[in-house]
Amino acid sequence: MPLNSDLFIGFDGGGTKTMCIIGDAKGTILACATGASTNLKSRSSKDVKEVIHTLLAEVLQSAHANKEQVKGIFVSTAGGDREEDRERWKQWIFEYGLVPNELTIVNDAVGALTAGTKTNTGIVLIAGTGSIAYAVKEGNTRPIRSGGWGYLLGDEGSGYDIGNQALKMILRAYDGRGHDKGTLTTSILEQTGLENPEQLITYIYEDPYPRKLIANLAKHVVLLAEQGETNAKDIIQCAIEELVELVKSVIRHDQACKAFPLVIAGGLFSSHYFREEFERTMRINGWNQSIISPQYPPIIGSYMCAILQNGEIITDQVEQNINNSWQRALKVV
Repeated sequence: MPLNSDLFIGFDGGGTKTMCIIGDAKGTILACATGASTNLKSRSSKDVKEVIHTLLAEVLQSAHANKEQVKGIFVSTAGGDREEDRERWKQWIFEYGLVPNELTIVNDAVGALTAGTKTNTGIVLIAGTGSIAYAVKEGNTRPIRSGGWGYLLGDEGSGYDIGNQALKMILRAYDGRGHDKGTLTTSILEQTGLENPEQLITYIYEDPYPRKLIANLAKHVVLLAEQGETNAKDIIQCAIEELVELVKSVIRHDQACKAFPLVIAGGLFSSHYFREEFERTMRINGWNQSIISPQYPPIIGSYMCAILQNGEIITDQVEQNINNSWQRALKVV
């Protein structure tokens, strides 16, 4: 890499992990790194700062680049639309020694949106560890958001919510306050390596990161629902209805948003069954616009935004370069 080449960095910080990539203005991705969550509402400032600095060091070293080459950084992260969180991200990036021409920190929904539309206009629904619906219009109008209140106050329909609902259902049935109509208890205990529901107390409460542990159970609940397990199907349908309500809430704020395409992102939508059930429920609720499953992950959207904010254009050739180099970068990680 020539020392005078301008480079751009994209961050995608979710509730479970954080990704960072570096590349040039032509769409050539030079390096990719993955670290722990950078959600400041579930991890300490010290831990988040350490993750950010570690990822920056990894991508710069792998790309054989120096700090002066970095001209743009775009951070799409949980909490990125809160002023106090933005300021901390900026401080830590500057402390690392990077002073880009453009530095933007936004909500993690924006990277997912751009990954689907190649623009920063539209509606995006994220259903991963957490959940949020986010609409961005052209111009300087303030984005519209619904949800994204975190696992203590919200995150309805998310992976955490699904895992939590499954655990609550198991414990209620164990108490005799509910009924396990299928094999949910047996399946979850087998998945966690436990012998009885009482062991869930130690398993959950003594884990250093219980939110992630609970959210990871969602994949198993989705699989059980796909196999026809009655309780799991009920939990998944309730989650989907909550996600639909997030989208409807955004539209209630501004009816113009109904003309936008809907980008769906997050780990739950990687399930063909979950995605189909969600799209079916949206159609039942009168949604006639396109529903886009992005070709690229949110981190690519963040990288595209880093290029765009510097006045560059995402041409067909740039996108082709991104696609080719991204596949190569994945093989290295």
